[in-house]
Amino acid sequence: PRPLTVNASTLDRHPDIVSRFLARVTDVEGWARDHEHEVLGYLGRETGSGHDWLRLAYGADVHRRLRTDLDDASIAALDDFKRFLVDWHFLPADFDMRAWIDRRAFDGIAALSRDAAR
Repeated sequence: PRPLTVNASTLDRHPDIVSRFLARVTDVEGWARDHEHEVLGYLGRETGSGHDWLRLAYGADVHRRLRTDLDDASIAALDDFKRFLVDWHFLPADFDMRAWIDRRAFDGIAALSRDAAR
């Protein structure tokens, strides 16, 4: 999982900006499906890894599977990663992943879509 996080006070004070940013991130998902080489380039620069290693780590179709959502499978994967970090003491304490997630930015995307449709 590749979580996207934002400070709670930023979300409280600027929910519109956070939602617009998140909307741009989710817009890229469609672009990524048709741009494998560019996606591997971005991931390679971010992780310091070559294309072969990226395909091994993320799968040969990583460019088709990049998505930002809060579906059950994504939350479960993030919770598994969190448990790994807790078990190996990278995080000081366990916490409830579903309680930690704030859905307001995703709700804001829906509102932006409704406003754009008017």
